[in-house]
Amino acid sequence: MRLLGIDYGEKYIGIAVTDELSIAAHPLTTVICDKTEFDRIKELIKKHEVNKIIIGLPKNMDGSSGKSVDRVLVFADELKKVMCDVPIEFIDERLTTREAEERLIGLGVSRKKKKSKINQLSACIILESYLNRLNNP
Repeated sequence: MRLLGIDYGEKYIGIAVTDELSIAAHPLTTVICDKTEFDRIKELIKKHEVNKIIIGLPKNMDGSSGKSVDRVLVFADELKKVMCDVPIEFIDERLTTREAEERLIGLGVSRKKKKSKINQLSACIILESYLNRLNNP
């Protein structure tokens, strides 16, 4: 089963994908929110033969939901209309952006490249968290 991870943002959407066996996740691309994002995501889902979509929910540190979660849920509803046959699940994504930044700094990635990679790496971390939860219930 191949999974697609999404780190939704109002300007950019980070996309990551697993291998066919859902063992490892890797960053794929960043989609710009410009009214074509659903078409681009649909293309990626078909191209990579995705069986399930995992979307990060940006909950507050106390576990509550705020406006960011509401925006993600609206995005997911719209995505469901386009890809109604692909199930969508959510996972808590607290601190994924911070972890992505730390990984990129650790790799010595330049500030310019970091900006273009942060969203897709966050999506990758979302998938890694999901896979860890599946393998360690």
